[in-house]
Amino acid sequence: MTMTMERENQTVELETTAKLAGVELKTKAICDKWLLLCYDMPHSEAGDKARADFLAEAKKIGACKNTESVYLIPYSAAAGEAILKLAVVGTVRVFTSQSLEPIQDIELTHNYDQEIKDRLKELSHRVDRSLEMVKEGKLKALENYRVITDEQMASLGEAVLRRESLDLAIIYEAIKARYVYA
Repeated sequence: MTMTMERENQTVELETTAKLAGVELKTKAICDKWLLLCYDMPHSEAGDKARADFLAEAKKIGACKNTESVYLIPYSAAAGEAILKLAVVGTVRVFTSQSLEPIQDIELTHNYDQEIKDRLKELSHRVDRSLEMVKEGKLKALENYRVITDEQMASLGEAVLRRESLDLAIIYEAIKARYVYA
Protein backbone atom coordinates (compact mmCIF):
# COMPACT_ATOMS: atom_id res chain seq x y z
CA MET A 1 0.00 0.00 0.00
CA THR A 2 1.41 3.39 -0.94
CA MET A 3 1.75 6.22 1.58
CA THR A 4 -0.94 8.19 -0.29
CA MET A 5 -3.43 5.31 -0.10
CA GLU A 6 -2.63 4.73 3.57
CA ARG A 7 -3.20 8.40 4.35
CA GLU A 8 -6.47 8.39 2.40
CA ASN A 9 -7.64 5.33 4.37
CA GLN A 10 -6.72 7.02 7.66
CA THR A 11 -8.55 10.17 6.58
CA VAL A 12 -11.69 8.18 5.69
CA GLU A 13 -11.52 6.39 9.07
CA LEU A 14 -11.26 9.73 10.91
CA GLU A 15 -14.10 11.25 8.90
CA THR A 16 -16.29 8.20 9.61
CA THR A 17 -15.48 8.29 13.33
CA ALA A 18 -16.26 12.01 13.43
CA LYS A 19 -19.60 11.51 11.65
CA LEU A 20 -20.57 8.68 14.01
CA ALA A 21 -19.72 10.91 16.98
CA GLY A 22 -21.71 13.78 15.48
CA VAL A 23 -18.61 15.96 15.22
CA GLU A 24 -17.54 17.99 12.21
CA LEU A 25 -13.99 17.16 11.17
CA LYS A 26 -12.19 20.39 10.31
CA THR A 27 -8.57 20.50 9.23
CA LYS A 28 -6.10 23.30 8.74
CA ALA A 29 -2.60 22.77 7.33
CA ILE A 30 -1.22 26.15 8.42
CA CYS A 31 -2.31 28.25 11.38
CA ASP A 32 -2.46 31.95 10.57
CA LYS A 33 -3.87 33.25 13.84
CA TRP A 34 -2.47 32.60 17.31
CA LEU A 35 -3.13 33.30 20.94
CA LEU A 36 0.00 34.45 22.74
CA LEU A 37 0.29 33.85 26.47
CA CYS A 38 2.85 36.12 28.08
CA TYR A 39 3.62 35.65 31.75
CA ASP A 40 5.70 37.48 34.29
CA MET A 41 6.13 36.09 37.77
CA PRO A 42 8.58 37.14 40.46
CA HIS A 43 11.39 34.84 41.55
CA SER A 44 10.10 34.00 44.99
CA GLU A 45 8.58 30.92 46.58
CA ALA A 46 5.06 32.04 45.63
CA GLY A 47 6.18 33.20 42.17
CA ASP A 48 7.98 29.94 41.48
CA LYS A 49 4.87 27.96 42.45
CA ALA A 50 2.64 30.19 40.29
CA ARG A 51 5.07 29.73 37.36
CA ALA A 52 5.13 25.94 37.77
CA ASP A 53 1.31 25.86 37.98
CA PHE A 54 1.02 28.08 34.89
CA LEU A 55 3.46 26.00 32.84
CA ALA A 56 1.73 22.73 33.81
CA GLU A 57 -1.69 24.09 32.92
CA ALA A 58 -0.43 25.74 29.71
CA LYS A 59 0.97 22.40 28.57
CA LYS A 60 -2.34 20.68 29.36
CA ILE A 61 -4.29 23.02 27.07
CA GLY A 62 -1.77 22.58 24.25
CA ALA A 63 0.24 25.77 24.56
CA CYS A 64 3.82 25.50 23.29
CA LYS A 65 6.82 27.58 24.24
CA ASN A 66 7.80 30.24 21.70
CA THR A 67 10.31 32.24 23.76
CA GLU A 68 11.26 32.29 27.44
CA SER A 69 8.01 33.81 28.71
CA VAL A 70 5.74 33.52 25.67
CA TYR A 71 3.62 30.50 24.81
CA LEU A 72 1.54 30.01 21.64
CA ILE A 73 -1.67 28.17 20.94
CA PRO A 74 -3.59 28.19 17.66
CA TYR A 75 -6.50 30.63 17.84
CA SER A 76 -9.97 29.17 18.41
CA ALA A 77 -12.91 29.93 20.66
CA ALA A 78 -12.19 26.76 22.66
CA ALA A 79 -8.55 27.79 23.13
CA GLY A 80 -9.68 31.23 24.28
CA GLU A 81 -11.94 29.66 26.92
CA ALA A 82 -9.15 27.38 28.14
CA ILE A 83 -6.75 30.31 28.37
CA LEU A 84 -9.20 32.46 30.32
CA LYS A 85 -9.26 29.76 33.00
CA LEU A 86 -5.46 29.66 32.96
CA ALA A 87 -4.95 33.42 33.06
CA VAL A 88 -5.94 33.66 36.75
CA VAL A 89 -2.59 32.18 37.83
CA GLY A 90 0.06 34.89 38.36
CA THR A 91 0.42 37.76 35.91
CA VAL A 92 -0.61 36.44 32.53
CA ARG A 93 -1.45 38.51 29.49
CA VAL A 94 -3.22 37.07 26.46
CA PHE A 95 -3.05 38.54 22.96
CA THR A 96 -4.25 37.49 19.53
CA SER A 97 -1.63 37.63 16.83
CA GLN A 98 -1.42 37.34 13.07
CA SER A 99 1.85 37.24 11.23
CA LEU A 100 2.56 39.78 8.52
CA GLU A 101 4.54 37.19 6.55
CA PRO A 102 3.08 33.83 5.49
CA ILE A 103 6.50 32.18 5.91
CA GLN A 104 6.29 32.94 9.63
CA ASP A 105 2.91 31.18 9.78
CA ILE A 106 4.53 28.12 8.23
CA GLU A 107 7.44 28.24 10.68
CA LEU A 108 5.22 28.77 13.75
CA THR A 109 2.87 26.00 12.65
CA HIS A 110 5.77 23.62 12.04
CA ASN A 111 7.30 24.36 15.45
CA TYR A 112 3.95 24.03 17.22
CA ASP A 113 3.13 20.77 15.46
CA GLN A 114 6.57 19.37 16.26
CA GLU A 115 6.13 20.05 19.97
CA ILE A 116 2.69 18.40 19.93
CA LYS A 117 4.22 15.42 18.06
CA ASP A 118 6.90 15.18 20.77
CA ARG A 119 4.16 15.11 23.41
CA LEU A 120 2.28 12.47 21.43
CA LYS A 121 5.48 10.40 21.29
CA GLU A 122 5.75 10.61 25.10
CA LEU A 123 2.10 9.55 25.35
CA SER A 124 2.77 6.65 22.98
CA HIS A 125 5.58 5.48 25.28
CA ARG A 126 3.16 5.61 28.23
CA VAL A 127 0.67 3.50 26.27
CA ASP A 128 3.44 1.00 25.43
CA ARG A 129 4.34 0.81 29.12
CA SER A 130 0.66 0.32 30.01
CA LEU A 131 0.44 -2.61 27.58
CA GLU A 132 3.59 -4.12 29.12
CA MET A 133 2.05 -3.82 32.59
CA VAL A 134 -1.03 -5.71 31.39
CA LYS A 135 1.15 -8.51 29.97
CA GLU A 136 3.18 -8.63 33.21
CA GLY A 137 0.02 -8.76 35.31
CA LYS A 138 0.92 -5.56 37.18
CA LEU A 139 -2.67 -4.40 37.36
CA LYS A 140 -2.38 -2.40 40.59
CA ALA A 141 0.60 -0.46 39.22
CA LEU A 142 -1.30 0.00 35.95
CA GLU A 143 -4.26 1.46 37.81
CA ASN A 144 -2.05 4.20 39.28
CA TYR A 145 -0.14 4.72 36.02
CA ARG A 146 -3.36 5.17 34.05
CA VAL A 147 -4.40 8.23 36.07
CA ILE A 148 -1.68 10.36 34.48
CA THR A 149 -1.97 8.63 31.10
CA ASP A 150 -5.74 9.28 31.02
CA GLU A 151 -5.15 12.96 31.82
CA GLN A 152 -2.51 13.27 29.10
CA MET A 153 -4.73 11.42 26.61
CA ALA A 154 -7.63 13.81 27.27
CA SER A 155 -5.61 17.03 27.22
CA LEU A 156 -3.65 16.09 24.08
CA GLY A 157 -6.87 15.04 22.39
CA GLU A 158 -8.32 18.48 23.05
CA ALA A 159 -5.13 20.18 21.83
CA VAL A 160 -5.17 18.13 18.62
CA LEU A 161 -8.84 18.98 18.01
CA ARG A 162 -8.19 22.70 18.52
CA ARG A 163 -5.19 22.59 16.18
CA GLU A 164 -7.31 21.04 13.40
CA SER A 165 -4.34 19.16 11.93
CA LEU A 166 -5.10 15.97 10.05
CA ASP A 167 -1.56 14.66 10.62
CA LEU A 168 -1.79 15.17 14.38
CA ALA A 169 -5.29 13.67 14.47
CA ILE A 170 -4.07 10.52 12.69
CA ILE A 171 -1.20 10.09 15.17
CA TYR A 172 -3.47 10.74 18.16
CA GLU A 173 -6.17 8.32 16.99
CA ALA A 174 -3.59 5.56 16.45
CA ILE A 175 -2.31 6.01 20.01
CA LYS A 176 -5.85 6.15 21.38
CA ALA A 177 -6.76 2.92 19.58
CA ARG A 178 -3.80 1.12 21.19
CA TYR A 179 -4.65 2.51 24.62
CA VAL A 180 -8.06 0.85 24.59
CA TYR A 181 -6.28 -2.47 25.08
CA ALA A 182 -4.21 -1.37 28.05
